Amino acid sequence: MTELKPSELSLEPIRTDALILLESEQSVLHLEFQTLPKKNIPFRLLDYRVRVYRKYPDKPMRQIVIYLKETSSE
Repeated sequence: MTELKPSELSLEPIRTDALILLESEQSVLHLEFQTLPKKNIPFRLLDYRVRVYRKYPDKPMRQIVIYLKETSSE
């Protein structure tokens, strides 16, 4: 069966852990903090990159994933 869907592709809001506009280099720095490796991280980073590009098409972007781990408090 063929189904007709609306042509609008709505995007749910997403929030980055840190998005920094570096005025000195006129670039965007995206920092993502994770506690565990997840399979969807590459896709999420791509999604963030595309959304940032739409907002700041002339700014180069650097993305960094920082994996946090628990340490002893001793």
